[in-house]
Amino acid sequence: MNMGYRVVNTLGLCALVLGGYLAKHSIEKKMRTQLGARNPALGMLEASYQGRSIQKYSLGFQSAIADLLWIETLQKSSIEPLVDGQVSWEFAHLDAMTTLDPLFERAYSFGSVYLSILRRDKIGAKILLEKWVHRRPRYWRSHYLLGFHYYSEMGDYERGASSMLKAASLPHAPPWLTALGVRLLSETGAHLHALQQCLSLYPEVRDIEGQYRLRLQIRALNFTLQKNGWEQALEQYRRKFHAEPSSLDAIRPYFTPQFREIASMVGTENASAELGPMMAEVFSFVYDAGKKAVLSKETPTELGLTQLGIYKREMKP
Repeated sequence: MNMGYRVVNTLGLCALVLGGYLAKHSIEKKMRTQLGARNPALGMLEASYQGRSIQKYSLGFQSAIADLLWIETLQKSSIEPLVDGQVSWEFAHLDAMTTLDPLFERAYSFGSVYLSILRRDKIGAKILLEKWVHRRPRYWRSHYLLGFHYYSEMGDYERGASSMLKAASLPHAPPWLTALGVRLLSETGAHLHALQQCLSLYPEVRDIEGQYRLRLQIRALNFTLQKNGWEQALEQYRRKFHAEPSSLDAIRPYFTPQFREIASMVGTENASAELGPMMAEVFSFVYDAGKKAVLSKETPTELGLTQLGIYKREMKP
């Protein structure tokens, strides 16, 4: 009796799996007919259609069908670069996998890197990573890979840096992420926003190395904001007098320090005690008539700022 029940049950399960696979195969065949074999790239509408359609016919075997899609993607994937504005059929498969099995971590991590680097499918990789962040908002790696994609592939430097900083604030994130995120922000010129991110992140960083790197970045950003203030004052002087100033004192009336605005960013009492003196530091600058530029009296090495990415421009001749 029990043996007969097991046989019937096993056959039933096999029939369900076979039915789900045949439904998947039928949908893929229909899509290939609609799109044409000559066009391996898809629009977003066709790509999203596949995942939703397969889910309807999965018959409860979402994970099994996701595994089949994974194997098929690995076997048939291409490295032909994609035309901008399109998404690849590999993305359609990966999107379907993660729709069927939202916890398919490998599809997110490996899949997004494959799409971005080998297939040059920037849009597909971005959508897949955003989907991963939505599924796992407290996982540092999903935010890190999304930030790196924003920065290196999409050219969206500020969103890339913000995602990096978000990743740095999450549990088990490596200490170097904080410095990397702030460095990316700084290179966009969004120094004040970078400083806000540093100051808000500082109370959340517990390890000594992470706090040390943050203090270095905060001091460097304070320097950069003051230098930017003097450069803006120089531009105002030029617009008004159509000439170069004789010294830094000539442009001093046009210099607007941001000390009050910066000081208001220091939130908690502990952070104020540690960071307050650093934020109040005033750096010395001079106007160089030969170079027609505002320069620091001290070199980046003397200031202890040579290891920071935002000073790449400073050290160029």
